[in-house]
Amino acid sequence: MRLTAVAATALVTALVTPLVTGLGLLPAAAADAFPCAGIDAGTERSATTTPSIPLDLVGVDRATELLQRRSTAPGEGVKVAVVDSGVNLSASPMAPVTVAEQVPFGVSGPVEFGQGTNLAGLVAGGDREDGQPTGVAPAAEVVDLRVYAEPLDSGALDVPTDRVLAAVRWLVEHAEADGIGVVVMAFDVEGSRELERAVRGLTSQDVVVVAATGDRPVDGQPGFDDLGAGPAPGEDTAGTVHPSAYDGVLGVTSTAGGVPAEPGGGADAAASVLLSSDVDVAVPSYGAVTLAPNGATCAIDPMSSVAATGIAAGIVALVRSAYPDENASQIVARLTSSASGVSVAPTTAKGAGVLQPVEALTQKLDPDESGDVDDMAREEQEPVRITAPEPAPDPVAAVLDDARWWGLIGGGALVVALLLRPLLARRRAAD
Repeated sequence: MRLTAVAATALVTALVTPLVTGLGLLPAAAADAFPCAGIDAGTERSATTTPSIPLDLVGVDRATELLQRRSTAPGEGVKVAVVDSGVNLSASPMAPVTVAEQVPFGVSGPVEFGQGTNLAGLVAGGDREDGQPTGVAPAAEVVDLRVYAEPLDSGALDVPTDRVLAAVRWLVEHAEADGIGVVVMAFDVEGSRELERAVRGLTSQDVVVVAATGDRPVDGQPGFDDLGAGPAPGEDTAGTVHPSAYDGVLGVTSTAGGVPAEPGGGADAAASVLLSSDVDVAVPSYGAVTLAPNGATCAIDPMSSVAATGIAAGIVALVRSAYPDENASQIVARLTSSASGVSVAPTTAKGAGVLQPVEALTQKLDPDESGDVDDMAREEQEPVRITAPEPAPDPVAAVLDDARWWGLIGGGALVVALLLRPLLARRRAAD
């Protein structure tokens, strides 16, 4: 078992946020949005009234409208398995999540730690009381697979590999029968051959496995001591964060979209998340509104690959509901082929680019069953060549044009007559 770094930033923020908010160091919008860090099942409820910044940035509202025109609700008919700390189904949640099934793996007792509930809210949280959206795919159903209870005193997550392995094996056996189309694993565990084989067995089915590629460690957290506070030149942590390191898994990181700019420059996502060639796609995560374990709503602060993974899984569920007849490989192809930045080589910061749900729904892609997209089959929209319009017929101009020609003819005849006049006069005199 290895201590992990994915939840470190959020846990440290839970200790620091009350102080910096009181000092006025956090932007007012973040302070008013009730940060998720530090909220547990016993915290007094509060309703976040601010918009979900990532949903606005990637155009989830527009994607929802496009689906509604097809008489489809975002996430309709899709089940998303959340493998994490459990989903707390508090009474009368402010952003309800539909949980189809709950299966614990060696964990009992009430759900106190909020990460599993946060992820479920990011994927499928319903509209808030004021009508604002919470999750990306509120019509999706969540399958809650609980594999751990809470972080260690050190601030690191303690996610036992054997429990994760048991959950993945359960999914291999039940995903097809239960109609599970998306699986979320937003943590890092010790890799093993058994886990890799199990994940491979899951990805070989009609399931999109979405996993976090890792948050940057805080204060030299065990397991990542050599990374330091910021990225080293040429940093690439590929192969170190599991299960995102395994083939066939959609590795997700966060961008700095929506983060308030610091004095002297914009925010740098690499200060909070790891750079890795295991990154396949990215989404913004700062300011995402989600469901807290006390049934309230809260906002993600700071950015995190954990939250980004929940948002990305919601986008996967949204696109799956739009194309129910396409398999997992085709859905992933739609997402990666329509992400911003696909015209350039994948990067360790964003992979193929930032997910664009509207483009995934509207671009004319035709991925085959293996997920290959032919450049000719993409039928990308060519830029429209704008030409000057043909002028409308002008009858007055036509008359004037004719008059000019008759004038020229008449004038020419007059000149000829004047030139010929002396000659004609001499001829008459001679006669």
